[in-house]
Amino acid sequence: MEVLSKVQVFADKVIFAQSKYLEVWMTIADLEASEELKRLQSAAFEKIVNAVTAQGIDSQKNKNIIFCVAKLLHISEDEYAAQTQRASQDMHLNEIASFGLRDSYSSHAHHGSKHKAK
Repeated sequence: MEVLSKVQVFADKVIFAQSKYLEVWMTIADLEASEELKRLQSAAFEKIVNAVTAQGIDSQKNKNIIFCVAKLLHISEDEYAAQTQRASQDMHLNEIASFGLRDSYSSHAHHGSKHKAK
């Protein structure tokens, strides 16, 4: 009887250890899945911000769209601020570049017309 009792205690310990191992494994799997979900949400948010920015982020409607999407995707306030700031900077740089191109084109067109007049 004593041996059977010891075997039962050992079996209980093994079962307990297995359940703890399974809990730890499930926790790790949950954390990995959670991290992957956050990564996918961030990537999706970045793409949506880029698409909306192409429409013009300064409009209130586009800002509202970005804000709603951030809430739906559970984007942190820090990431929301970083993405919208990045989008604004990108848009500003694109405007500067387009002005530079326009100036460059008008300068070439102006010089070209003078050259043709000679």
